[in-house]
Amino acid sequence: MSTTATSPKIEEASSGSPVSRFLKSSLQQVFVFAALVAIYIFFMIFAPNFAQPSIALDIVQQSAYIGVMALGATFVIATGGIDLSAGTGMTLVAVMAGVFMAGDRMNLPFGLGLILVLAFGALVGLINGLNVSVLGLPPSSRRSP
Repeated sequence: MSTTATSPKIEEASSGSPVSRFLKSSLQQVFVFAALVAIYIFFMIFAPNFAQPSIALDIVQQSAYIGVMALGATFVIATGGIDLSAGTGMTLVAVMAGVFMAGDRMNLPFGLGLILVLAFGALVGLINGLNVSVLGLPPSSRRSP
């Protein structure tokens, strides 16, 4: 019969307050949050208008498209791939938005231009999805066996 003795160092590491265990397990997230708070305080000091709620709303509105892109990329990464074409597709749709709504030739009304841009974006996504599902192209930079 063998008995295993638990090391005192392991017991010390597993014991401790919940706060210290949390800090040890998620140190990277704590540093990122601390950096965000430090940047926010920096801009509050050197740009007094930065602390206004309208500025925070503007930041959220201007970065909303990044959140939508990140949500789509999350699904691809969760399934084991990395889709490198999302940025290219977004750029193509942005160029087409300029062509549809602000170009010299088309200059369509905003509502019609918006519908066409959304339809074009859906078409780009459909083509990308069909390339992966029907043709079997991998949605990543890795090669599947």
